[in-house]
Amino acid sequence: MWPRSCRTCRSSTRGQASHQRGRLEEGCAIGRAKSARFMNGVVASFNSHRGLGYIAVGEEQYLFHCAEIVDGTREIEIGAQVTFVVAQRFGNLEASEIIKL
Repeated sequence: MWPRSCRTCRSSTRGQASHQRGRLEEGCAIGRAKSARFMNGVVASFNSHRGLGYIAVGEEQYLFHCAEIVDGTREIEIGAQVTFVVAQRFGNLEASEIIKL
């Protein structure tokens, strides 16, 4: 489940989100990501073979790759408490700079 973007969101040629006429709709995931530097969450799933997983924050989930784990281990347990930054990559919001708590 990806966080919802507002109807005015669009991608620029640099891959960053922009909004028509600077408007943000209520509940816009990109607007929330820009306003919040670090978020706390729980690792909901992790596939060590692929190196991909999801971090849950409430009902939202953010994809991450094991290379984003700051301590360099490339392994993390399901249920681990983490702090992370939301980053936009390839038109989607993903977890980055993941720190195990």
